[in-house]
Amino acid sequence: MSSFRSTSSLVTLALALALTAAAAASGEVPVVLALDSSRSLSAIESRATADLAKQILTGLPEDARPGVLVFDDEVRWLARPGAGGGAQALDTLAPAGRFTVLNDGLIEGVRALGNGGVLVLLSDGLDENSATTLEDAARLASERGVRLVTVGAGRADERTLRRLALLTGGQYAGRVGAVDGANLLAGIQTLQSDIAADLAARAPKPEPAQVMPPATATAAPQPEPASGRPAASWLLALGAAVAALGIVLGFLLARRRGATPGGESVEPDRGTQPGVQWPAAANAPSDGTAPGVLAVSPVSAVSAISPFKAPQPIDEVQIARVRLRPVVRPHGLFEVSLDETAEFQRLPFSDSIERTLVLTAEVILTVREPGKEPRSYRLPPDRAVDIGRDATSNTLAFPDPTMSTQHLRVALDDDEIYLVDLGSTNGVLVGERRVDAVQLHPGDRFRAGMIEFEIGLHHASTGRVIETA
Repeated sequence: MSSFRSTSSLVTLALALALTAAAAASGEVPVVLALDSSRSLSAIESRATADLAKQILTGLPEDARPGVLVFDDEVRWLARPGAGGGAQALDTLAPAGRFTVLNDGLIEGVRALGNGGVLVLLSDGLDENSATTLEDAARLASERGVRLVTVGAGRADERTLRRLALLTGGQYAGRVGAVDGANLLAGIQTLQSDIAADLAARAPKPEPAQVMPPATATAAPQPEPASGRPAASWLLALGAAVAALGIVLGFLLARRRGATPGGESVEPDRGTQPGVQWPAAANAPSDGTAPGVLAVSPVSAVSAISPFKAPQPIDEVQIARVRLRPVVRPHGLFEVSLDETAEFQRLPFSDSIERTLVLTAEVILTVREPGKEPRSYRLPPDRAVDIGRDATSNTLAFPDPTMSTQHLRVALDDDEIYLVDLGSTNGVLVGERRVDAVQLHPGDRFRAGMIEFEIGLHHASTGRVIETA
């Protein structure tokens, strides 16, 4: 059976290597050129773009046969990958249509490349009337191992083209007319080599074959132990017994240290993340409070601090509830100070002997942006908070190029804290794990782009004073 498994593994490895070698023989990995054929480019700009595309096609190996597609009102293939003939079809290319479905053209090109390839985009970077978004195209390219080489045509939006290249691990080559064809081809071939190396690294490795000793081999006779000395097997048995005894004693000692006198429970370790301040439990009874002691008003389950919990995924019903939640308007959150010392000092000492200042727990979102001081915001209980790059559609906006236009939403619902990814390109990380929709707890930290966020509780004064006499 082990011989059969080893043979199967070797056959699988040989097949993977053969496929990799075949890919290398046909230009290592496939290439697709996507050209903007819309009227956003003039006839002269369109012709210059087509000429550069022909230079790329003729510079690649003859057996590579890259695919060529164009997009204006719709996406059209001039030559499918492997079919050839794309260079001749570019001779008659002219501006057409009324719109530019750039994003849909990217999606079509990425799908044609399968699992790994180079997509060369020649466009002004402007999209009109696509059914998909730039984030959809970048995410699909990243999932399939497709890298984009972007070239600006006409009045190019270089920021968008650079972003596409950055998100997919590719490169921005520059503008048509200023691009050196030889350098562009060298860049494409470098990306092909990188992708081929990734494919080879992902190839299955064979299981180590179990080498059986020859049937005729016999164990060499062992010399008898000298008189008066214990046999080797005796020494091994004695050593095993001592090790087992040590394990048992260690286990009993650990259990004894874990117990506490009087049957008291051990306080769980809440210092799971550096810098997290865990407030005391907020469920102390309000009656019988000694004069002059600050009382905490009963609050919801959100304020009852428990040991750190891993973020829990939430179901589709709860995701829908969060998505339907009204959102705080842009710039609608105000920064708050977590120092309430002034509130406590407003109560005269003579009055504080007979009165108690009431506290309440509030959910706080702390933002840590590189190069800036941390800022804290109070999360409203009745509205959601959207976070992203667009300042006109998000409650909190950050000029971070690695953050999506609308990246994520945080909301309180039924005294619980929820986070939902709004289809971002780079995702949301809680710890080191990417999440789509989870329930958070006080002390949890998450990252979107280069920005770090933390959920916390803050005990603030309600301004209400109760008599304790």
